[in-house]
Amino acid sequence: MTVGISFIYFFFPKQSVFLYALLFGVAYDSYYSGIIGIYAAGLATFIYLLKKVQNHLEITPGVMVLLYATSLIYLETFIYVMYQFIGMVDLSFGRFLIEKLGPTLLLNLIFLIIFYYPFYKLSQWMYK
Repeated sequence: MTVGISFIYFFFPKQSVFLYALLFGVAYDSYYSGIIGIYAAGLATFIYLLKKVQNHLEITPGVMVLLYATSLIYLETFIYVMYQFIGMVDLSFGRFLIEKLGPTLLLNLIFLIIFYYPFYKLSQWMYK
């Protein structure tokens, strides 16, 4: 989900990505967690952080991977802290890093690398 939202943000700048982030977040919250707003807020701030940092950097594929990885680490840590705060998760921070953040980051970066070129070409074709 975050890879798709990031691609929409980076490659299709005319789209309202903030709205998509809120909608996907609410849908994810309603289906998986039952507490509406945690993923919606997390994804919205995910896009906000990307937007703030993008203004200061030239976006190359390497920079995009680093921005995405940093934003994903923020998002997953935000979700973990919120769930810890309301008592939905009983997992130490070390175990969170090993069991949740590490595999999530690895899999999402693999998806990002695999789907980068097709989305790049699609955006080039659409905005010719």
